[in-house]
Amino acid sequence: MKHLLASLILAVAIYPASAGEEPVSPSAFRKYAEGWTLYFARDGELFGSERFERGGKTRWRYEDGSCVRGVWRPSGAQICFLYEAGAAANKPLCWQVVRDDTGLIARLLEGKNAGLELRVIGRDKRPLLCGDPGTST
Repeated sequence: MKHLLASLILAVAIYPASAGEEPVSPSAFRKYAEGWTLYFARDGELFGSERFERGGKTRWRYEDGSCVRGVWRPSGAQICFLYEAGAAANKPLCWQVVRDDTGLIARLLEGKNAGLELRVIGRDKRPLLCGDPGTST
């Protein structure tokens, strides 16, 4: 427990919410995302999309159309994802989610891409199309 608390304090110290931003709790994120497909941009360019199902199940779609299944769970004030395959397989990716005046931003907290910011640019109820066009897996 001490280690978890120390990690959380360190993460907040390294990546504090900027002025005009409010932290989004994992439970608030679940209410926002569950049952929806979210679309993410990096530096104004579409980065990928993710479908959030009940029970913390998720599917990430890369811009090349390939998809990977995963799960997400709260870890203190963060949300952490674990995917089945790809570059992120077997390595949790933990994010801080904040809300500013234009919407939600997710910041990666650790690893070689620490500080990566993805902005939610849309959400809808459509399933993800994965693999060949016209198929969904």
